[in-house]
Amino acid sequence: MKKVLFFLVTSIIGIIVFGLVIDIIGWGNVAQSFSLFREWGGIAILAVTVLSVVVSILRWKFILKVQGYNVSKYKLADVWLLSFAVTYLTPITILGGEGLRAYALKKKFPIPWGKNIASIIIDRFLDISMFFLFFIGGIFSFLILVGLPPENVGLIFAVIIVILGIMLGIFYFKSFRKESILKWFLKPFGIRKGKNGRVFFDTEKEVFRFFEPNKRFMWQGLLLTFLRYFLILTRCWLIIFFLRGGISILIPSAAFSFVSLASLFPLPAALGSLEASQAFAFGFLGLGANMGIAFSLILRGAELLVCLVGIIFLIKLGIKSMETKITEKIGKLE
Repeated sequence: MKKVLFFLVTSIIGIIVFGLVIDIIGWGNVAQSFSLFREWGGIAILAVTVLSVVVSILRWKFILKVQGYNVSKYKLADVWLLSFAVTYLTPITILGGEGLRAYALKKKFPIPWGKNIASIIIDRFLDISMFFLFFIGGIFSFLILVGLPPENVGLIFAVIIVILGIMLGIFYFKSFRKESILKWFLKPFGIRKGKNGRVFFDTEKEVFRFFEPNKRFMWQGLLLTFLRYFLILTRCWLIIFFLRGGISILIPSAAFSFVSLASLFPLPAALGSLEASQAFAFGFLGLGANMGIAFSLILRGAELLVCLVGIIFLIKLGIKSMETKITEKIGKLE
């Protein structure tokens, strides 16, 4: 009940912020932004979006293959897309949906829970690692273009960099040394490496096995992640290119840092926060708040199309689960 209430409250806040921002620029500009999807520019943006999705799915398939499971990329795509839809629509867009992702993967493939969950954790840490690098690159681009940001924004950026930097530093340091991180968190609950904590520590061991600097697959995973974020940055460049014309890579890179910032706000689909952050960023970049809103709406449109496909697969999973439960109940009655 609390989760539902939190979702409703954050959704209402997001809708209000979104409405206020859109009211400032006018609905005519909204229609003009989405009209881009009827032109070649829209096709190019959607193509790059699809490519980034394909790379994400192939990266997860690669992780599972390293773990000893050569699964179908088409079936895996179903799982990735439905988890993306849930992740995108939950209050924090860069998290959420992992539980459903693990459940759906288990439904599709006979992969033990330890390796199942480990593959998702590995996938996430690869993502966070490259997110961190591109986020810092975006901040430096913003500093080069406009100088020091307002004090509050600079503080937020600094806090994010410190938190992510410490988290990744601890993770990679412990991973390379094969020293458990989980024991810090599980010890107060009386969970140790014995029988009651075997699944937890086996999962951690599987994650550490992937992140070995002397093994090629760690660097291949990071390379695939770099390609994913390069495509995301290319999409930002394309959107601004079709809205304004030829530009350097610095502006899309700076815009990306504010897209990343918006995704950290506890609002479903970053509703409102994405538009507000881009209006602020583009205003400071001298391109105008209207262009920032147009940028965010086109970006959201491309992601919502992917989300829609994921919802279809989510409905299919729900129907299959209901059919399984009904079949089991009928079997018990017989």
